[in-house]
Amino acid sequence: MPDLARAVKLRCWADPYVPTETVLTIEAAYRPRMDPSRAERDLEAPVPEERAGAALAAALLAGVKEKLGSPPATP
Repeated sequence: MPDLARAVKLRCWADPYVPTETVLTIEAAYRPRMDPSRAERDLEAPVPEERAGAALAAALLAGVKEKLGSPPATP
């Protein structure tokens, strides 16, 4: 049986923004319980920001920004 308290799923997607730019989103989710009668995704919840899974997602996003760059913030 999986350790639901420690397992996280990282989901990433990229949305087009303007020509030559993309908005990358990375989120960490976990499944607090198992229920075979429901779809897996229906049971998922966002990982609280103080948990290690959220820090992992933030570090991954920071690494991508460092490697590929990030557009300057608009005022």
